[in-house]
Amino acid sequence: MALSDILAALGLAGGVIGFFVALAARKKADESESAANDARADAAAALWRSADSGERIAEAVERMAAVASEPDVDLVRVYEAALNAKVEWAIEERTDAHSYRLRNVGNVGAEDVQISAVPSEHAALLVGGSLGNLDAGQAGVFQTSPRLTLSLRRIAVSWSEADTGQQMSAELTLP
Repeated sequence: MALSDILAALGLAGGVIGFFVALAARKKADESESAANDARADAAAALWRSADSGERIAEAVERMAAVASEPDVDLVRVYEAALNAKVEWAIEERTDAHSYRLRNVGNVGAEDVQISAVPSEHAALLVGGSLGNLDAGQAGVFQTSPRLTLSLRRIAVSWSEADTGQQMSAELTLP
């Protein structure tokens, strides 16, 4: 075997090894990006919950002040009811493929409920985005596109709280 053949074989082997190392690095980078996206979503949800609880405390104090002058008022019960008044969401996968049910599991109604894709570049994967008004316990149905190469993993829900009219939003992960 000539020296040039040996060097060519070593070069080819090095190229193959480099290719597989690059694939492994890309996979690790994708996993890291996914973990970072999940961490950002968790941080955003925590920030939203923190802001939401502060607003609910302020609303509870306002309601207490409004009813404090009424006779025989249980201020603790009024405060707890006002503090716990909120819209919460649960997503249920339906038996139909790519079909989901968004349920208001909170104790306050949600008006003008809108669903959008996250990230917004995946908007074509969402079929129908308006669910109208959903009282506590009610649900609305939406679908995602049945594409094989790309699937929607997260949605953004926006609504107005029925009792305050305050605009709210949340990001949810599909099951």
